Amino acid sequence: MKEKLFLFGLIFLLAGGAYADVQAPVWSDVAPVGRANIDTSKNYFRPMAKYWQERRVRFENSINSCQTQFAGEELASCYNGIVELEKSKNQMREMQMSENSRSILREQ
Repeated sequence: MKEKLFLFGLIFLLAGGAYADVQAPVWSDVAPVGRANIDTSKNYFRPMAKYWQERRVRFENSINSCQTQFAGEELASCYNGIVELEKSKNQMREMQMSENSRSILREQ
């Protein structure tokens, strides 16, 4: 079902859809479960919380940068690039965490 929606959206965009209505992605669109509500104004000391806070700040700065530099199709492309980058970072983080967990279990 998601693939069909994605393809429909892609076809709509390629067919000259309304780029004026390009919606900026929000952190909760790309954040893993449990990380969407990280507070960017709080001073975190735990490394994991600090990591996600910094990721969110960089994400929001990237979105703002897209908004000041691009419009229309280029804005949509910029947003898509950010979303794909964040998904990639999430996958890499997940693999690192899995590897760390396996390493700890081997050491026990």
